Amino acid sequence: MILEINNLHAGYGRIKVLRDVSMQLGDSEIICIIGPNEAGKSTVLRAICGILKPMSGNIKFKGQDIGGQRPDEVVRKGICFVP
Repeated sequence: MILEINNLHAGYGRIKVLRDVSMQLGDSEIICIIGPNEAGKSTVLRAICGILKPMSGNIKFKGQDIGGQRPDEVVRKGICFVP
């Protein structure tokens, strides 16, 4: 697995936007996150990229836990977020 997200909870202040989000991305796979406005799509990406610290759960990139790392640390590993 290149990217694993398990039981991710994230949000802004006291507002929890993501509840129990899990997904896996294997080698040579592409995932598309779709949904209506304010469904949490950008929140998932911000949590993966370190822009937003997860409330709970974990995010692993190539087997290494990256949840809660600073954006510059995540970029050095090869992940970036371009809106």
